[in-house]
Amino acid sequence: MRNVSRRMLRNNIQRATTDRRVLEKPIRIDGRNPSNRVSPNAASLLGACLGGGLGTAIDVAVLTSLVESGAPVAASAFAGALAGAGVCFAMNKYVAFRDHTPLRARQLGAFALVAVASALIMALSMQLVAVVCGVPYLLAKILCAAVVFAVWSYPAQKRVFRAPELSPAASMA
Repeated sequence: MRNVSRRMLRNNIQRATTDRRVLEKPIRIDGRNPSNRVSPNAASLLGACLGGGLGTAIDVAVLTSLVESGAPVAASAFAGALAGAGVCFAMNKYVAFRDHTPLRARQLGAFALVAVASALIMALSMQLVAVVCGVPYLLAKILCAAVVFAVWSYPAQKRVFRAPELSPAASMA
């Protein structure tokens, strides 16, 4: 009985390694996607994270270079926030969401309004925390960025960039 089982196993292995249909069939790890590509939602999220990280790096680099060269903290924070916002906009539009349509005035205007307001709030908060309270400017940047994002930037962007809501009758159709 053991010899029969071993022989059957050996024959099956030989058949599987020499059968062209078995060798040419794509291997499916997830059972659905033979190419194992990243899902569009995951790619979009990854692109948005990459854009946010790059925007933050540009923001901090501009802030640091301006402050270290003697510029006022508030002006440096404003310039850094605008530079970072521009990078985030471009990365989100073209990389994260793969939107290659021409820029629309309404889209750019809404983003610019939120970005400029965020940069102004960041400049004022950095002036208060770093200059008035004496917190080192990079630590102040972390604290102010978290507060400005939670209190202003995220709610404003959510309101400006939300998808249009369907009426109850349209969503039931």
